[in-house]
Amino acid sequence: MFQEGHIDLAGFYAGDRQILTQVYRAHVRTVERAVMRYCRGVDAECIVHDVFLSVVEKKAVRENFKGGKMGAWLATIAANRALDHLRRTKRR
Repeated sequence: MFQEGHIDLAGFYAGDRQILTQVYRAHVRTVERAVMRYCRGVDAECIVHDVFLSVVEKKAVRENFKGGKMGAWLATIAANRALDHLRRTKRR
């Protein structure tokens, strides 16, 4: 079972499906809370999806994690994506 601070970083960086699934299950609520500070509904759902999709699909994103609290790292990505979304929609 995944525990905060006990992650196989080599597997995470390599995109190991089991590790990424564990990260998702352990941190999806944290990411949802971070996004919902800024937006709700379908927008929030899309941003949460986008955060995890980028972690799964992009090795460069995974490699930005240098250790520490995975939840805090993901929450920061999520909050930044939500703020970016607000900025984009505000301009319209």
